[in-house]
Amino acid sequence: MKKNVVLLLCLIFTACREKTVDPITPSPTPIIQETKEQAKLNSIITPLKQSALDLTDDELKVLDELKSASIIGLGEATHGTKEFFDMKHRLFKYFVEHFNHKYFAFEMDYAESLIFDEYVQTGKGDIVQLMKDKMYFWTWNTVEVKNLLEWMKNYNQGKAEANRVHIFGIDCQTFKYNVPEFVKRMRLIDLSIGNNVDLLLKPLLDITGEYKGGYGNNVVEVASLVSTNKDLIVSKSSLKEYQVLEHLANVVVQTEDYLKMYYTNSSYISGNVRDKYMADNVDWLKNQTPNPMSVWAHNLHVANEGNNMGKNINQTYQEKYRTIGFSFAEGSVTAVNVNQKKLAYNVFDSDVKEKYINQLFSQASSPNYIVKMADMFADESLKTYFMSKPFFQIGAGFYSPFELTNFTTLKAYNFTYLIHLNTSTHSSNYLLTP
Repeated sequence: MKKNVVLLLCLIFTACREKTVDPITPSPTPIIQETKEQAKLNSIITPLKQSALDLTDDELKVLDELKSASIIGLGEATHGTKEFFDMKHRLFKYFVEHFNHKYFAFEMDYAESLIFDEYVQTGKGDIVQLMKDKMYFWTWNTVEVKNLLEWMKNYNQGKAEANRVHIFGIDCQTFKYNVPEFVKRMRLIDLSIGNNVDLLLKPLLDITGEYKGGYGNNVVEVASLVSTNKDLIVSKSSLKEYQVLEHLANVVVQTEDYLKMYYTNSSYISGNVRDKYMADNVDWLKNQTPNPMSVWAHNLHVANEGNNMGKNINQTYQEKYRTIGFSFAEGSVTAVNVNQKKLAYNVFDSDVKEKYINQLFSQASSPNYIVKMADMFADESLKTYFMSKPFFQIGAGFYSPFELTNFTTLKAYNFTYLIHLNTSTHSSNYLLTP
């Protein structure tokens, strides 16, 4: 009898426990079904499991098909993202060590770049102070670019010239360094010609505000002086020095033309002119080296699109020009808020996720990854999605609120690969950080 009572009590106790609800245990998280676009994207990405500078060579081998390219354009979806800058640093290191790249062409003016290439070659000077004093645009005045320059300098130690890496500018936006550098070099070779050049170009350094022309003949005359005195310049210096002088003269001509266009025409027209000149300067640099090279610029410049620099390079080099674009979906960015006319660290979140294709990129199984553009656009569902919304990216500045008409549609031929780094951390800018 006692055994039966005990058994009955046990059954009652067990039944009560099974009906008890634990208020502390949360309800199961509902499973969100993958969309077909997410599923396809997840099947073709190569996840990046570490921060950019910590990536191993094995993790970057997915890019080895680019080894045959003569020029690799490295873009960026903003001019102020730490992760983009660090990734381009890491990629250039990989390309130097495995693809034999020697030149890093930068979105800066040529004479300005010579200042920093001198540091890369000799290691002389305080690089931080040099950047604060001489870096013309705020965009590259960062800890991240400083780290790249230091790596280049350290790589060069003990190496012969043929094995050294260099940084050279391809832009044409200011006379500030190009004119004085040109005059200085010309005077060292021939004082009379140098003084003549100084008289012709000095007015360009006195321009304040908008430049609407007036010195076009001067810069053309200077370029002519160089070409007509080639034999003299070579005999007093070298063929290489003549080529540098000729290029400096051409950059001054380009700058005069671009600035005149910028202040007298639409930004679209002047932008096309600038991109054409940047492509010409990349081509000039490539002709100075037998080795392949990398190009650092914004997505909008390196992309094979419209009248962009990348399109112009592609017309010359075709399959020998390859590109890597960059994407993000949230985080902080160093940029100029045009409405406020202020450089600052800005936060982007819902603006990016809700209206742009970057939203899909942010929903992949890995927050950071490499994906081949051809693989994405081979899928009809992804291709249709990419045509439905614009691709989010900003340049040096942005208007708030954003206008969707300012953003482009991503196309299969824009880039060879896309690197998505989901969360942007603003670059550490020396103008904003003491």
